[in-house]
Amino acid sequence: KYDAEGTAGIININLKKNDLTGINGSVYGGLQYNGLHGFSGGGNINYKKGKWSSFANLDVARRTQLRIATFTRLFKGEELSTNFDQDAREEGIRDIPTLRLGTDYDINKKHSVGVMANLMLFRADNDFRTDTYLRNGIAQQDSLTSATNLINGSFYNTTFNAHYSGKLDTLGTTLTADLDYVALHDKREAEFINYTKAVSDPGLGRLDLLTSE
Repeated sequence: KYDAEGTAGIININLKKNDLTGINGSVYGGLQYNGLHGFSGGGNINYKKGKWSSFANLDVARRTQLRIATFTRLFKGEELSTNFDQDAREEGIRDIPTLRLGTDYDINKKHSVGVMANLMLFRADNDFRTDTYLRNGIAQQDSLTSATNLINGSFYNTTFNAHYSGKLDTLGTTLTADLDYVALHDKREAEFINYTKAVSDPGLGRLDLLTSE
């Protein structure tokens, strides 16, 4: 229908209307474990009677991420070499509930109007902790640095839509109109705490050091 020229493309998406009358829907759920517990679940319900067609979709998910790492590095100097031993643990939790609501009304066989709302919340909590042991062969200069990085934030997207669709002739010519209102909110907070202590006992092992107060 269109010439294949230029770099732009046209995507024409035609959504099928719900032809089932009455109420129908479905539910689903799942669990996840990767060192942390996560889940996903939700459902949808559709209702059609006469000229009205409505739907509601709810999706709730908790996605988790766990990372455990050990780093060992050696920095060689002209006189002294420094060992860098680090244990790290990172936990990330993402809570994402989403709700979609909508209804359409058929004015007649050729014209319809409707409204839709999409509400999405994204909340993230990230906890990253490290214990770093530095030593250069001089016991009085050995040290342990414990670092805690806490990042949390919330984001929500609220979208309201009003739309119209009309068939102008039998050749497939249509007229559509959409009115959208979108509200976005993004807030993040970060806290970084570092604590360093000197270690003067040359007989103190690394595992003992990391578990001592």
